[in-house]
Amino acid sequence: MKISGEIVEENAMVVWLQVDKWFADIRTFPQSTQTGYAFAGTITWEDPRLNFHHRINTRGIDENDSADFEFNDSFCIERGQLLVNDISRDFEETWSIEKITVPCKASLRYDGSKIRSVKVDHERESVAVEEDCAVHVSMISGSPRLISSVGPTECVRNLLNSFLEPCWEVVEERDANY
Repeated sequence: MKISGEIVEENAMVVWLQVDKWFADIRTFPQSTQTGYAFAGTITWEDPRLNFHHRINTRGIDENDSADFEFNDSFCIERGQLLVNDISRDFEETWSIEKITVPCKASLRYDGSKIRSVKVDHERESVAVEEDCAVHVSMISGSPRLISSVGPTECVRNLLNSFLEPCWEVVEERDANY
């Protein structure tokens, strides 16, 4: 990823899971001292522009972005503007594309009327994001097995424990025949 022409996430491990409207994104830096982060929310598509509405961000900043996409066979280039605390900055990201044709769903947890957590499940893989932490898990064994996380240990543990609780409200679902 480049912001204002400067490489900022050269060695990031990014997992982006999306249904249609809802997404969850977790970014870790296994070969760096850079702190990982995550965000989640909704998108709107206005060809060729995609607008990302961040509802939760572990960095605690008000951030939304929009971008134009150039698609190739196995990757795409995203170019756009990132609005951080009312300051617009140009960015460019190169993504590898892995189309997944499995059942997927997006679920929310609330604190009163405020969204507390966003979780996107793609069959046996999930990303969940809260204000202070996020997890990427495998659900192959029927219970969450941590792949990566960001945030304080206690928050990560509580988020993992929530996976097996009936506190999630499904807001979007897609079957395997998308």
